[in-house]
Amino acid sequence: MRPAEPGPEAATPIHASGDRDGDLSNEDGFPRISVMAVVSMGLPFLSLLLLLSGTVYDLLPRGDWAALALVLLPTAVVLGMVGLSGINRSGGMLRGRGFAIAGIVLGVAGTVLLGGMLLLFWSIMRCFEGC
Repeated sequence: MRPAEPGPEAATPIHASGDRDGDLSNEDGFPRISVMAVVSMGLPFLSLLLLLSGTVYDLLPRGDWAALALVLLPTAVVLGMVGLSGINRSGGMLRGRGFAIAGIVLGVAGTVLLGGMLLLFWSIMRCFEGC
């Protein structure tokens, strides 16, 4: 017994994303990228920009800029992990794994470097006050 010939509706595959060509794009044709992953990668650069503008223009005391950067850098790590988890759970519907990993790496490196610098400067200042 021979299987039945597929009809015209079988010629077009049905994808989970609902698009006709099978790629992972939305209605505009752009790939779906995890927003959390992109924000995670941008936050370390924002904290660097805040540190540089705070020290160059003296808009706020330097400690406030460093504190804000120390908040943004671990936030980048957390958002990168959440974004990476969402990408893994999406079953291929989301992209941006590189953005998430870069945000995690830059956030950890920035937190360690900035935290180490603040501890070093704090210990030097305490030594000047009365070693």
